[in-house]
Amino acid sequence: MVTRPAITVVIPTYNWSAALRCAIRSVLLQTEPNFEIMVVGDGCTDDSADVVASFGDSRIRWHNLDRNYGSQWAANNYAIEHAASDWIAYLGHDDIWYPTHLEAILRAAREHDAEVVTSVMALYGPPESGVRGIAGLFASGSYSAGDFVPPSAFAHKRSIYGDGIKWQDPASVTVPMDALFMNQAAMAAKRFASTRELTSFKFNAAWRRDSYKIKSTDEQQRLLERIQSQPDFRSREFIDTMDSVVKGKFLKSEMPTQSVEPGSAVRLNRRNKGSDSRFAASE
Repeated sequence: MVTRPAITVVIPTYNWSAALRCAIRSVLLQTEPNFEIMVVGDGCTDDSADVVASFGDSRIRWHNLDRNYGSQWAANNYAIEHAASDWIAYLGHDDIWYPTHLEAILRAAREHDAEVVTSVMALYGPPESGVRGIAGLFASGSYSAGDFVPPSAFAHKRSIYGDGIKWQDPASVTVPMDALFMNQAAMAAKRFASTRELTSFKFNAAWRRDSYKIKSTDEQQRLLERIQSQPDFRSREFIDTMDSVVKGKFLKSEMPTQSVEPGSAVRLNRRNKGSDSRFAASE
C-alpha cells in the first residue's frame, strides 16, 4: 500500500544546481520523513536534473517547464496542481531549513486547525555586511495583511489554491508576487498559525550582487555544517539577529509598498543578481 506524503516540498529552480543540492540536503535532514519533494525547473538548461537524480531518493520528483516563465510563479503553480499531499511547503533553491521545520509546520497545523502556517525566518544580508532580518514574528501576535513572510517560511493547505489565491506572474502585478500570495490568503480570511520556531534561513540572491553569475554556495554549506555539527545553534543565531536589529543593521519584513509599474520589482531583482533570465527564485 502506497502511503500519501504528509506534505509536498516545492523547490522552484533555475540553473543554480550547486545551491539546489544544498536545499535538497536540508530537506533530507528533516525529522518528518513523510514528504515528497517536487523540484520544478523554470526551463533549466544546466545539470539540475542530474543533481536531483544523484540523490537516488524516490521521494524526489523532477519536472522541467517547457520554457523560462520568469520568477517562481509558474513552477509553484505547476507543483501545487501536481502535488500528492494536502499540504504545500516552499523552499527557495538558495535557502536552507533546520531539520525540525516540517515537523513544526505540521504540528502547528494540527494544533490550530490552520490553513496557512508560518515559521520564524532569519534573513542574511551580503556576507561581511552584518545586516540581518527576521520574519515570522508578528507585532499583533498573528499574521495580518501588513506583514510579509518569504515563501521558504510558510506552508499552506493545497485546498486554498484557486480560491482567489494563486501565484501571479510578477510582470503583471505591482507588488512582489510572494507578498501578493500571502495577502490574498489573509484577505480571504484563511486560518493562520505560527510555529514560533526559527527553522528557515534565507540568503536572498537579490541582495548579493551578481549572485547568479558567481553562484557561490559558501554560506549555504557553512550553515549545513553548523546544523549537522552543533546540536542546536538557533538560540545564538536568534540573539545575534535581534542584536543586529537593535543596532539598526536590519532588513524589514513588512509588506512591500506598491511599485511604480507592474514588474518593476522583479526587474530590479534581476539586475542585482546578474541573472541571464527572467527567473527570480528569491524575490
